[in-house]
Amino acid sequence: MNFEDADGRRQHVEIEVSRDSARAVPGAVVQHPFTPRAAKGIARFWVDIYDEPALIAGKLAALLGRSVPRDVYDLDLLHHTDKEPSAEQVTWAVKRAKLEGTNPVAVLRAHLGELTWPRFMSELRDALPPEVAERLDETEWTALKQRVRDYAERQLRRLPP
Repeated sequence: MNFEDADGRRQHVEIEVSRDSARAVPGAVVQHPFTPRAAKGIARFWVDIYDEPALIAGKLAALLGRSVPRDVYDLDLLHHTDKEPSAEQVTWAVKRAKLEGTNPVAVLRAHLGELTWPRFMSELRDALPPEVAERLDETEWTALKQRVRDYAERQLRRLPP
């Protein structure tokens, strides 16, 4: 769903519904208010979302399970919070990616290696807000991937042996 909030900022909200309990990230759900600006007078509404550590765990699971530029970009945005996923959430991410018994750091590095500048350009750039897309050049994409690699590896080192 796309809309403008009360301050005129563009918002994009994706709603994912599943009855698969294995997809549920361990963590807290918090309520977030949205007040869209609309000519028809859509009232303020509340959306239940995962807290930041759970969102980070979900993105980590996605990045471990596939090679998609959006996962790197999202994880870079999320990891700048002061909240860290728990060891339980990191373990969940590895299980969700079906990497138990493997080396998740090696998988992470392989996936990041596949996410080249041309893939960023063809799969993600046009989906970003223009002001973000303009500042993301090849050098910044490489730096962004390195930040995510460092962060994700630090999280994966917390896994029990």
